[in-house]
Amino acid sequence: MLFRSDGDNLDHAGELKAVELDGIAAAGRQAGVWGWYTADNEINPALHVRTDVLQNYFGSLPPQTRAQLAWHSIDDNFSGLNMQNLYVAGKLMQDPSLDAQMLLDEFCRGFVGEANAPAVADALRAVEQARTRSVFYKSRVDDAVAPPTEWQKNRRPLPASWLDDTSNAVDAAIAGMKSVKLASDFQTAWPVTMEPAEYLAELDAHLEAIRQMLAFLKGVREVEKLQAGGVPQEQLEAAIAALPKVVYDPAHTAGLEAAIYKQKLATLKKGRQRRR
Repeated sequence: MLFRSDGDNLDHAGELKAVELDGIAAAGRQAGVWGWYTADNEINPALHVRTDVLQNYFGSLPPQTRAQLAWHSIDDNFSGLNMQNLYVAGKLMQDPSLDAQMLLDEFCRGFVGEANAPAVADALRAVEQARTRSVFYKSRVDDAVAPPTEWQKNRRPLPASWLDDTSNAVDAAIAGMKSVKLASDFQTAWPVTMEPAEYLAELDAHLEAIRQMLAFLKGVREVEKLQAGGVPQEQLEAAIAALPKVVYDPAHTAGLEAAIYKQKLATLKKGRQRRR
């Protein structure tokens, strides 16, 4: 099942349908599901939070799925930073009626402790709001608040306030993470592929990358207004040159936004050149 970029709507071309399960069973076989893109984003490896995707996906499965499936996998190409998705997915596989947001909170309590869990959960939700609910992974400059393209026409449109709301959520998450303190003898409750202290450092770095990206996108909106207003070429070029930058710190794994930024900036400059 592939959820496009909004984390909300099913891609009907990949939906598991009851009639298909019944047809496979009638042929004397059992179906298997490769859960590609459901808990991760393979071509854009990063810290992805897919709580709503997982809630919607497992809630959408036909009633006979449990009896007619031989197996169901969940992909995770960046397993160190996406342990929360595997936890939520594993619980929902056992009981799709569970609340995925409560499961995310549960994971955080076991992973970083009761006192730290609220701030870490808020940070993960901010990442989800930015990376999973937007379409800014496209190379074109038209980002989350642009009209949906043809392949997105069935998705729930994001509100015009998405950019400001998400920026506020990320800023609040960055501030909240400053309160997170792990005791020297803290032991996580879960078997993990990345220890909490290392994970928290990476989470901070990813939040900062997202903050920079959102600032850039806000600047792009202002450039688009200048373009629409027909300002002189020199003014437009100066506005593009002054856009906030998105940088990659190689000490961490948060390089996704920096790569997207380069693509968008190049596209923006090409648009300026065509205008000459």
